Amino acid sequence: MVLRRGLAWIVALTIGASVTPACGGGGGDDDGGASGEPAARGIDPAENYRITELGGDQALARVVAAPDGSTWVSWFSNPDGSNYDVRLQRFYPAGSPTWRRDGLLLSDHRSETWISDYALSVDLDGNAIVVFQDTREGPHQVVAYKVTPSGDRPWGEDGVVLSTGAGFRAPLPTTVVTAESVTVVWVDEGAGDRTEVRVQRLDQDGSPMWGEGGIPVVGGPAEDHSQPVVVPAPDGEVIVVWGSTPDPADQAFTLVAQRLDDQGAPVWGDEPVVVSRSVPSFILPSVVADGSGGAFVGWHDIDLVGHVQHLSSDGALSIEEGATAVAPDAPGLQIDVRLVRPEEDDSAIALWLSTDDDQRQRGIAAQRISGDGERAWGGEGRSIVARSAADVWSITPVLQDDRILVAFNQGDIPPDGEAAGSLDVRAWALPVPLDEVGPIDDRDREALSEVSADRSLLSGATIDADTAVFAWTDDRDGSADDEEQRPSTDVYLQDTTRVG
Repeated sequence: MVLRRGLAWIVALTIGASVTPACGGGGGDDDGGASGEPAARGIDPAENYRITELGGDQALARVVAAPDGSTWVSWFSNPDGSNYDVRLQRFYPAGSPTWRRDGLLLSDHRSETWISDYALSVDLDGNAIVVFQDTREGPHQVVAYKVTPSGDRPWGEDGVVLSTGAGFRAPLPTTVVTAESVTVVWVDEGAGDRTEVRVQRLDQDGSPMWGEGGIPVVGGPAEDHSQPVVVPAPDGEVIVVWGSTPDPADQAFTLVAQRLDDQGAPVWGDEPVVVSRSVPSFILPSVVADGSGGAFVGWHDIDLVGHVQHLSSDGALSIEEGATAVAPDAPGLQIDVRLVRPEEDDSAIALWLSTDDDQRQRGIAAQRISGDGERAWGGEGRSIVARSAADVWSITPVLQDDRILVAFNQGDIPPDGEAAGSLDVRAWALPVPLDEVGPIDDRDREALSEVSADRSLLSGATIDADTAVFAWTDDRDGSADDEEQRPSTDVYLQDTTRVG
């Protein structure tokens, strides 16, 4: 269940400054000492810097940046086809890895033959927080680990198990980390034949604060819930946004939201706030806190029209129904809306895959939307990457002071029956100034990777005003290392510098 699986790679993109790469740590029997390897600088994007030489399937790379400029990377590692282990690597601010090549083995507990999404975050002390699911106890359970920059595990060698009982469970790739706690959300099928969203809060020692197995985010006793996202609110509160439906066979879910206080109790009433009633069941909404106790929510509907709504601190919808479209005057479709919010700003920036009605011409567009729905960049939005016959996917924006660095994959659209891995696919990053209105000249893009490969979803993080780091997996090494013809894959790192 991993899309575009393959090698795990990481790239740091530096604009007029030196780079600080990123990754995470671990411990256990496979722990190593300091790597002694040189800083990962000046690597040509035609090569990238290899993090691991384990081979096999290295998948779902994630990257986060710590307050001191160090960075962490996590990934699933299955070198011999027997189990998906979880590994971490950390990079110092100067760019060198903390541990030997291949990183640290965080967990080799039993897993499925497939993997689901997971969360990597970092706390204010620079510790990595990793939340994922495995089958160490038989049923699927959600587990959380804390790893310090020195590789210690304050929550124990085996982490903390958050869920209880039988049934499938999977965390989603968002957590809320504060100086006092870590809040985690996941989808839980342990309550019977209906799925629910559960949430748990851990204190800094890893002790559960909201009871054994967490608490359900209430949305109706006879409904299925999925795709939760959690963002912070003031005073230790959080906002959770998720999909809900009385019939899991429905093509469209209702997108709902609730704010929880520091004890996990609902703030916006007994029933959640309805954001939209026309959201595809597989869509993970994009949610960013507004800094004032509310949030912006982005999604596309079942007609592939992109939307943004704003929830005020009291749960009211700030944008009138029928006025939430990101580009009502633009021809074509708006797919996979992603949001970022500049600090000290009452607006959010939405980016999306912009296509014609047949989805054969693809590009990237953007819109700046205020809390009351005003569109700063007009009814058609702002063109970032012009539509063309090349495929575009994994639009990954990271905010850097007065601009957004937009990373994306671009390559040939495969003809029917042809594998994507045989096509010309590369990764790019494009700076987008926030104080301009017109189209962007995408000739300003910089290569993250010039290697043509079937590349996974990108993960990105901002280190400072000039430097960002990106991670992904790809299958550039097509050689097979066993009779089952599994691709031999690796993890890579790179930094690049834009001149001028």
